[in-house]
Amino acid sequence: MHFPEQSLHNPLNRMDQQQTPRHQAHPPDISKVPEPAVLAGIPVSEYLRNLANQAVIHSQRADIVGEIRKSPGDNSLRLEYAEHLEAHPLTVRDKARAELIRLQIARGEGAPTEREREILLQHEREWMRELGHVRGVTWERGFITGVTMSPRHFAQAQETLIREPIKQLHINTVGGSEEGGADLRAAIRAPYFASIEKLSFWIAAPSALAAIEDLLGSPGAKLREIHCQTFCGSHQELLETSQKLHYPTQYPSSNNALALGDIAVTFGSMV
Repeated sequence: MHFPEQSLHNPLNRMDQQQTPRHQAHPPDISKVPEPAVLAGIPVSEYLRNLANQAVIHSQRADIVGEIRKSPGDNSLRLEYAEHLEAHPLTVRDKARAELIRLQIARGEGAPTEREREILLQHEREWMRELGHVRGVTWERGFITGVTMSPRHFAQAQETLIREPIKQLHINTVGGSEEGGADLRAAIRAPYFASIEKLSFWIAAPSALAAIEDLLGSPGAKLREIHCQTFCGSHQELLETSQKLHYPTQYPSSNNALALGDIAVTFGSMV
């Protein structure tokens, strides 16, 4: 079979000399250049840089709070913290916190000022929320030094509680049931409990006092006072509890006081 010879002029069999070379660079299409990745409305690179800066700022603040905890009477450290908040604010509340520190230091033991009450009314709820499941707080020269919370939440909130020089813990649940006793033991064994100087109960039972046995005689513990607003037990039960705590000779000097080693225990009432 004979096939006709293909024409040399067939456009499929010849290269068009005016055709654009295959490897010739084309100018970039500016409209198709990808934009930088964004997160939270800003470029990712800037977002990550901000996170790194925040980590440094948080570390610096933690160092100052650590020094305040070591020297609680040194107001210069608290004022240094206020200056840091103003120079490196991370939230809209930081400058208000700096002002609160200065206001409370300036008034000393005097009554709270109107401006101080205004700041707390506006921001205290958020400051409490940053610490976790806190029901109430006590302020001292611009810092939270006392918290009201359950022992379970206290044991779980170590990383957040360390932001403040807390030295008082008020238990707002009944410290009498087996479950409550287990939670209290977990709180007492938590590392941050070593900084607690005063422990108080809204309602306590003999088992609540028994839970502190691990602390008695511990050289690292700062706890020196326990207060039970209401003690659910008789005077005899209280004596038996003290005996179980290996202090058989330490009897209450009155119906509302007891000494357990170096720890003073006081009672509002017994029911």
